[in-house]
Amino acid sequence: MKSVLAVLTVLLLLCYGCSSSTNRAETTTIVQGDTTFSLDRENGRISDGENVYTYDFSPRSNGYRLEITYPDGSSSWWESTGNGGYGGWSDNYEEGKYVDDWTLRDIILEGDTSVQTSEPKNWLLILLLAGMGAFNLILPRASWYLGYGWRFRNAEPSDLALAANRIGGGAILAVALLMVLV
Repeated sequence: MKSVLAVLTVLLLLCYGCSSSTNRAETTTIVQGDTTFSLDRENGRISDGENVYTYDFSPRSNGYRLEITYPDGSSSWWESTGNGGYGGWSDNYEEGKYVDDWTLRDIILEGDTSVQTSEPKNWLLILLLAGMGAFNLILPRASWYLGYGWRFRNAEPSDLALAANRIGGGAILAVALLMVLV
């Protein structure tokens, strides 16, 4: 009992050490073109030396939402989705008055690992396909009996049926692997 408790304690401490903590610096200096920007991720601020812009960044399951507020109170926003995105500006936004929103967006996103740029993986489907593929590949006879053999008395699968089950299992396993990699 004591050894189980010790192992659980060690695992808990290891998991605590791996907890999600951000290693991002509070303030980062980024050079875009001939302008040096100061990015304060903790407070959601960007400064170009003259102006201070505030922003609200919200990661989503398949992208993010970013709203930038300019020194005069005008704002722009961008909603990133898995296939691109869409955005807009407030009515009092004046183009060319401040640094454009695309430049500010690039500065905010630079080096930010919290932005997920691809669709989330369906791990349940991947595990299901991998299990089915492995079962058909490793145990083609059992797979045949589950699919067809129970319908007939004293039936045996042909070599071709077993080969087809193995090939199908390998193909399903390859699809599961591709889903993990993509």
